[in-house]
Amino acid sequence: MEKITMDRTSSKTVQEGYDRYIRLKKLANLSEETIRGYGVSFRYFTNFFDASRPCSDITKDTVYDYIEHLQKNTKANATTINTYLKGLRTLLYYFMEEGYTKRFKIELLRVEKPIKETYTEEELEKLLRQPNIKKSDYPISRSRPSGVEFLTAASKLSNKTGCMKRRLKR
Repeated sequence: MEKITMDRTSSKTVQEGYDRYIRLKKLANLSEETIRGYGVSFRYFTNFFDASRPCSDITKDTVYDYIEHLQKNTKANATTINTYLKGLRTLLYYFMEEGYTKRFKIELLRVEKPIKETYTEEELEKLLRQPNIKKSDYPISRSRPSGVEFLTAASKLSNKTGCMKRRLKR
């Protein structure tokens, strides 16, 4: 015997679903900054997808198309696109919970993290040397102790510090 399943999706528009979602988030006492972030994500999405369309029209392919749209038509990098997707994902998961759209998983883009060049042991030693206070115009003796503590710790952690390498005067 074949199982009969009911399609729970409704004809609620994306704008109506968003308005309800924001109302609930305000009642849940989310910060204005968080709600503003949802608004930014929603505006970017509705520049691509008409807010007067039913929520049930949104599919996984819609999200893929939206990502392609952002990549081709904006200067947004992968991190920025992920920020928009995070805001949109919370809204779409709400739509799925309410039965406005069918369930699917929304994955973020993979972002390459650049490897930071660190100071060499020689450069750290140069930075840690006692400055010649008589020749310096800057009151270096005041800020040196905290810098020394930082660089000593950085030296011990070597490449794990993420301490950016800069050119040093000889």
